[in-house]
Amino acid sequence: MQVQDTAYILSAKPHGERGYVVTVFGQQGLRRGLWRGSRKNAGSLLNPLSLVEVNHTRRLENQLGNFTLELQTDFASRWLVVNQKLAALNYLSEILRVTMPAEHAYPPLFNRLSTLLQTDLSTDFWFTLLRFEYQLLTTLGIGLSLHEEDAVRAEPDADGVVDESELTHISPKSGRAVSAIMAAPHASKLLPLPHCFGGPECDDERADIQQAWQVLSHFLNQLTEVKKLTARQRLLELV
Repeated sequence: MQVQDTAYILSAKPHGERGYVVTVFGQQGLRRGLWRGSRKNAGSLLNPLSLVEVNHTRRLENQLGNFTLELQTDFASRWLVVNQKLAALNYLSEILRVTMPAEHAYPPLFNRLSTLLQTDLSTDFWFTLLRFEYQLLTTLGIGLSLHEEDAVRAEPDADGVVDESELTHISPKSGRAVSAIMAAPHASKLLPLPHCFGGPECDDERADIQQAWQVLSHFLNQLTEVKKLTARQRLLELV
């Protein structure tokens, strides 16, 4: 069996004297294989999020198989000069490695990652990463429905008055945005809706971003079964 793909390096763990077990995320999904080569020759090839052409060969579907890799772009060298971006590289590598099922293709998520890595993150850095994690959750079936058309609102009252109150909360079960009127009796059981996700105005942008990450953490825990995401936690310490 042979599969060719364009993919990003997620991790490379030494295996024996001249090998690495390499995990990649490509157009055809997450994949693992054995790459044979010296640590000296690995260079930027095995850096986190390096873009490579990968050829995966194996005799049986359940075998690890062998990788041949050809470097296309070393994104790490562009990002390592900024501590914030280094943390982001490690975060992206970790969250994809932990959440992605093996060998299932998710083209929209791959394309979003490609766009992110080629974007100048000097502006909207945190919002770009938030949008990526939001899409990852949606891709894997932990959908958040924060748009107006999906919101939970009160039924019109006896006089036909419609609930037009602003969206202020999120249901921790359904992931749907909830209006202020509907949220009022249950606010303690709901998640706050950050301004960057369509919630009320917020004067403290940093606090709003931190709140958005906490909201995503709630839904991410459903997906990872509370596995420890060390790189994600280190990233959030920089917010």
